[in-house]
Amino acid sequence: MQNIEVNTQTIAIAALVVGAVIVYVAAHYFLVTRPRRRRIAGEEAELAARELAIIVEDVRLTAGGIVAAVLLVVTILYSFVTYEAATTVFQQIASGVSLIAGCIVWGLGVALGRRRTYRVLRSEHRQPM
Repeated sequence: MQNIEVNTQTIAIAALVVGAVIVYVAAHYFLVTRPRRRRIAGEEAELAARELAIIVEDVRLTAGGIVAAVLLVVTILYSFVTYEAATTVFQQIASGVSLIAGCIVWGLGVALGRRRTYRVLRSEHRQPM
């Protein structure tokens, strides 16, 4: 490993790079993000005037999704405990593989174990024709 010599020139270059990044982020915010937000707000106000209905989405976990979430937490805790208790590299690898496999299997179970319900409500502020 090489020793990196830090001198005032290196610090000045690092400060210049950090300053340039801060200026870029600020310029991007003021030149791109704020006008886009104003434009979107105007479009939303225009669309609200023509609104016919409001759609309300309700997402809940099913019983299978709850079981998968509990098993996901148990698998993660078990994998960490077995990793810390491992005495060989192969046991650590096995613990890591079980962590990855458990996260994939039970994570998919949580993601797919949801029930979505949609309700459509009549908009109140629309004037009759």
